[in-house]
Amino acid sequence: MKKTIFPIGLLALLFWSCADTDTGQVQKSATLTLSGLELQASENPEWTYENLRLYPVCADEQVLNAVASQPALATLAEGMQTAGFRITERKQFGREQNAWYNALTVQNKSDKTIFLMSGDVVTGGNQDRVIAYDDAIPPGTIKNIDVFCVEAGRSSYYDPEAPETEKQIAAFRGYYNVASPHVRKAVHQGNQQGVWKAVDKITEANDASSDTKTYAALETENAPQGPARSVPEFF
Repeated sequence: MKKTIFPIGLLALLFWSCADTDTGQVQKSATLTLSGLELQASENPEWTYENLRLYPVCADEQVLNAVASQPALATLAEGMQTAGFRITERKQFGREQNAWYNALTVQNKSDKTIFLMSGDVVTGGNQDRVIAYDDAIPPGTIKNIDVFCVEAGRSSYYDPEAPETEKQIAAFRGYYNVASPHVRKAVHQGNQQGVWKAVDKITEANDASSDTKTYAALETENAPQGPARSVPEFF
């Protein structure tokens, strides 16, 4: 019996193997298979809604058993609520002295593997940041990661009343959301000035400008209190 699954690594392997397949041929074929995986590519109306189409990936029992034995990934939003996992301003390992705003340190003392996705926005520290690339942080790991600033008007710890020991750690306390496509495009281009310009455009378009020019103002400046919400995308 086959079941639909969405393991990140297996999906990446499947789509990489199909990268050279002609798009027209994919549409004509009902399925594409690879090592116990089956991509359902038929035009099933139950998998289509307006301009959105789902492509289920099914796996046989052998693949399901292999995936079940591996640790599940937790999202960064879940990780920020997990004891033993934290993100802080960059710790200096060795003599390397990169610009501090383009790197953070991730420490995972929990028993979970935390998935960081390019575009994830964390709040706190000395300025809010957006994660620059996809990564998985296994248990027992400490490493520096690449980020971009999404709060151009702040360069000190977010809580001025915090004890000095906490300021020295400079931990991030919140997860906002995934950044808009316009901001993520600037992140992928690797240009900090471009990221700031993208943040300015989308916050201004949504009447969410703030003194510190933070992307997270999309929630705090013009929305009722509660979970982070999706905002209109104008770019």
